Amino acid sequence: MKQYARLLALLIVLTISVGMLSTAINILGDITRLELDETAPLSSKGFAEAEGLSGGEQQAQVGYEAEQEKGPILLIRLPTKTMYLRRYAAYNYTHGTWTKPSNLEPMKYTGQLIPSDPTYPQFPAQVQFQITPMTNLTGYMLVAQHTNNLNYNLSEFNINYYEDIQSFDAVEPYDDSYWVSYQQYMPSQAALRGSQVIGPPESYTVPDDLRDDLTTLALQITVGTTNDYDKLMALRDYLLDNYEFDKDYMRAPSTVDPIRWFLYNERKGVGSHFNTAFTLMARTLNIPARVVVGYTVKPDVELQYVLPQQAYMYAEAEFQNQGWVTFDACPKHYKEGTQNITQQQTFTNITGNDPIAIRGKQFNVWGTVKTVNDTAVSDTQVEIILKLNKTDVAEEGLIVGVGEVIDGVFNVTCDAAPEILVGDYNLIAHSLETAYWLESFSDPPITVMAEPVLKITGPRQVYEGRNITYRGSIVDSSDGSPIANTTLKVKYLDQMLTLTSDAQGKISYVALFPENGKAEMSLIKEQS
Repeated sequence: MKQYARLLALLIVLTISVGMLSTAINILGDITRLELDETAPLSSKGFAEAEGLSGGEQQAQVGYEAEQEKGPILLIRLPTKTMYLRRYAAYNYTHGTWTKPSNLEPMKYTGQLIPSDPTYPQFPAQVQFQITPMTNLTGYMLVAQHTNNLNYNLSEFNINYYEDIQSFDAVEPYDDSYWVSYQQYMPSQAALRGSQVIGPPESYTVPDDLRDDLTTLALQITVGTTNDYDKLMALRDYLLDNYEFDKDYMRAPSTVDPIRWFLYNERKGVGSHFNTAFTLMARTLNIPARVVVGYTVKPDVELQYVLPQQAYMYAEAEFQNQGWVTFDACPKHYKEGTQNITQQQTFTNITGNDPIAIRGKQFNVWGTVKTVNDTAVSDTQVEIILKLNKTDVAEEGLIVGVGEVIDGVFNVTCDAAPEILVGDYNLIAHSLETAYWLESFSDPPITVMAEPVLKITGPRQVYEGRNITYRGSIVDSSDGSPIANTTLKVKYLDQMLTLTSDAQGKISYVALFPENGKAEMSLIKEQS
């Protein structure tokens, strides 16, 4: 038998007119909640609002990644060894919009190994990590540069592979995990300086209204450089040093190209501004390049979530005999590479949470993550987990929310899904381990309850002295399912009937009203 808890008795009242017509129905005693801390930080959104890797879009707008925060999209297990994951590459730019080539021929992908380019360096490092969707996804899957194999359940995926842009397109929705294997080429600067950048004709194009001004600027920036690699690095460093990353940038007027506005007016923007400017200026120097629509992740952690606000556009160029090389001209990120650092111990503390979670609704959890010296921790994530027994290592627990830790503070909006059983749980905030921070936990209790809906049906006008049959029902408001075998009470006149709902959550009873006038009939679900 399910247990359905209420803070206050829930009742429905039916006013019955004996000998005359009059009716009124009211629901009383709804669940009360503690007042929330008004100083609680702004929260990230719950799973129900997760978006991002869905649909087969063919283009990306400059500035597209400056969105409101929403819930997690993916879970990544094992270090990716790269900060940049891709969905698809784009060549064609027109007034703020990058478009994927439309004439690409797909190859049906069924898990086969994709051959590497024989002209690339031999024996690259092979890296593997797992991706688990947190919601149903379609469209371009998240992979790495030079991915040469996906390992997945063949019955759950229908995938097309586009070799020219190194992209895997899931034709049908999927929510199963898949493994990504890729080859990591790490050419030296000397090798890149001795090579040249190659590419198809579309990787050289620049809009006519931008070409002259961008060419002048690019030539000024790269004066004194003699090879493609040094020219690209000069362009990157110029953008890093002279422009500001700011999600609150002023958008360009509709009549002005966003990149012209970014370079010569606003001088602030997000990754797609910086790396579009980088790509177009490279092309004016006759260096082919393209942008990649993808996400940034932490390259060195064992477990991490991918959030929509991690959407990112970066650039890449193919060096002859060396492979594709990623370029990021945005000051938000730094070049990839390992660092010798010492992980610090952290302490996670839930400072506030809704004490009750209603099935089918959201609840908030907020708190702090600090070091032993009370220093605020940043650049990590907190996952919120429900467990019946926090000491049972065999119990996996249910992940109900994920959020970022910013300046030592987190606030996560969690989803109490309808399938969660009601009862008492330990609410666990788990600060994930990174290259800088060790993991830590906090685990106060929380109660998950169901919010029932009561209903009485029967005549509102009756004759005195006659037996009248009334029926009642109780259902779970989160999913409309009947609540069976629960105790309900019916009160009318000076009588109190105690009844038990059947498998359909229903009861029936007979009432008799001996005198003319008005009478109230109440169906009550007491605290349990």
